[in-house]
Amino acid sequence: MAYPSPEPEDTRPEEHHTRVILLPISTSAVESLRLPGNRDFVGPIPLTGLPIDPSVTRGKDKVLAFRLYENLDRPYFVIGSDKSCQIQLQTTTDECWVNIRHCLFITIPDDKDDAILLRNSSTSRFVLRDIRHRKEDGEEILPGDRLRIRPGLMHVTFGAGLEFLLKVLPSSISNTRSPVSSGICELLSGPTTTAKSTTLRRKKTANRDLTDTLHSNKRIKSENFLIKTVQYEARPTKLDLVAETGLTHVFKLQRCGRVVAAKVCRKPDIEDAVYMWENERKVLQSLKHRNIAQLLDFQATNLTLFLEYIEGLDLSQYADGDRFSIIKEEMQLRVWIDISSALKYIHEKGIIHHDIKPNNIILGDHKRGAVLCDFGLSTLEHRYSDGGSTSYIPPELLLKQRGKPSDIWAFGITMLFVFRHIQLPSNGWPIRRITEDLKVRKKFMDWWDRIDTLRKKLPRRMTALRQMLTPDPQRRISASALYDALNKQRIATATETTTTTTAKKIKMKKSYVLKR
Repeated sequence: MAYPSPEPEDTRPEEHHTRVILLPISTSAVESLRLPGNRDFVGPIPLTGLPIDPSVTRGKDKVLAFRLYENLDRPYFVIGSDKSCQIQLQTTTDECWVNIRHCLFITIPDDKDDAILLRNSSTSRFVLRDIRHRKEDGEEILPGDRLRIRPGLMHVTFGAGLEFLLKVLPSSISNTRSPVSSGICELLSGPTTTAKSTTLRRKKTANRDLTDTLHSNKRIKSENFLIKTVQYEARPTKLDLVAETGLTHVFKLQRCGRVVAAKVCRKPDIEDAVYMWENERKVLQSLKHRNIAQLLDFQATNLTLFLEYIEGLDLSQYADGDRFSIIKEEMQLRVWIDISSALKYIHEKGIIHHDIKPNNIILGDHKRGAVLCDFGLSTLEHRYSDGGSTSYIPPELLLKQRGKPSDIWAFGITMLFVFRHIQLPSNGWPIRRITEDLKVRKKFMDWWDRIDTLRKKLPRRMTALRQMLTPDPQRRISASALYDALNKQRIATATETTTTTTAKKIKMKKSYVLKR
């Protein structure tokens, strides 16, 4: 077997800490090193101390290997045949089939042993063996299973023909943790250091902006300046749980002198939870709108999103004992306009929320208004999704259709609650069984029939709401048209109020003159 010759010494900056090294042993594994898509994840490693026969490596003291780097932007690494994977693998026809997503290495936030998860996403059987006992059976990882792996050196087979030496290294973040754990505070804060003074040395007059992003206590070069950045106190000073779901916790805390909402993935060992976290991060990074909760920062190693904290309650909290809305009349139209504005904005960007409901809309004060949050299930327009909450799913789901009109339908159901036409929905039928279970389908059909009956009875001033709940998605009002219609309604209402107030003042003035 011929190993590829090492390239020049790896010049990546020190902050790219290696978490996983995969040294190819089998022929197909070695050939995968040469695939163009793997260039960024291949680097030379010394053979000192590794149990490899020198005759195999032809006397080399270094060989090329796959290296997965600790990355604050990515909580997992995908290995498979697709070009979108961090590492691409290939095999000969008589060996195992390499799946599009063959396996994943997932970092575990704040793990005391610095372990990682290896998930088998393929159709092959994986085997993990102690390097000293390779002839023994070892630990099997069957398709769909995952295994927690502590730092160390071992032999791994990702299916027939894909053999590697696997070396897992401790996280660089773990080396900076304080001796005494602070629980969730420690998880959210990361390492705490004392602020150091900045230094600035002028070289010549600046003629362009500094474009580098500053992340740590390191020196960076620009065209005209050499700047030493600083680390700052990032430990939260107060922690308060404000919301939770089966997959996330949301805490209110003080970070870097600002009150923020920290959304933490509480199930990092569940693949879907990790995907939802990263999906929400990517979507929120592309959005900036006053009626959408803004992403301030994130920590991929801890699966935490730091969002602006909105002082207020979600709409589901504005329900009385009978589950009817208690939202004041003047704020009802505000919710309608604000969220239609947010939907108009994201739909113009080709993003579909897929989970519009009272729980995901926060009602702030009169200045801030209503704010849309929780983009974990959101997708781009061309991608189908069967996610969401049961009572807010549109009729077109029966035809496996989802799109922008689906968000409008869900928002329409939300506004039925806001205007006290229905109680806060609490149905919990399994969405994925709608096409195969007749009983589940009947429950959906009965619910949609009830909504359509309510829609037809809505007063004329609720024409826009009727259009939001049109069963045919092609005839349903768009977010843009809805926003325009509501703005006209707001202006007309304000004009009518002003006219009425002026008439009352004139009448009072005439009455006063007659009395005199």
